[in-house]
Amino acid sequence: MMRVVRLLYRPVLAGGILFGFAWVAGNSLQRFAQRGTHASIAIGLRLPEAIIHGRDGDPQFLRSLLAPAGLSAVVFFGTECSSCVGEAVVWDRLQRQFADSLKIIAIATTPDVGFINAMQAEHDLRFTLVRSGKEVPRLVGARALPSIFAVDRAGRVVSEWAGSTATAQMVAWANARWPGRR
Repeated sequence: MMRVVRLLYRPVLAGGILFGFAWVAGNSLQRFAQRGTHASIAIGLRLPEAIIHGRDGDPQFLRSLLAPAGLSAVVFFGTECSSCVGEAVVWDRLQRQFADSLKIIAIATTPDVGFINAMQAEHDLRFTLVRSGKEVPRLVGARALPSIFAVDRAGRVVSEWAGSTATAQMVAWANARWPGRR
């Protein structure tokens, strides 16, 4: 039996400074992490709002990065995962190929801003590259790294892929959705 977990988001503001987020569900985030299970975001549901950090360190809302028109691909990857980092070139090629229809948002699960800045500069990546801790992928329901969620402009998940074949599956999906753009 599938258990539905309801996620609620509340920004915590004090003195004009955004401190973080409060997460309320059937279980706390800490207990989810201890059990090793993740809340699952079903197709058709909205991504929960979460705070991520840009390369400059400024906090921003995940949904504020979504494409205003078309679809966004939200990619969670680990900087310790060499195959994930290597696939960044494929994500960049998709961003260039489908620039008017698809926006790639890659979220590195590392606090190391130097690594993602170097990665961006070394490969001249054109997609949005931000960072988060390990809690945001758990909140969103990432089952493996990389985990990719195709999201519409309202924040609803339309498709998802996880694991070592996630990028290849996303490429096949994009080519089928927008044929003739190879």
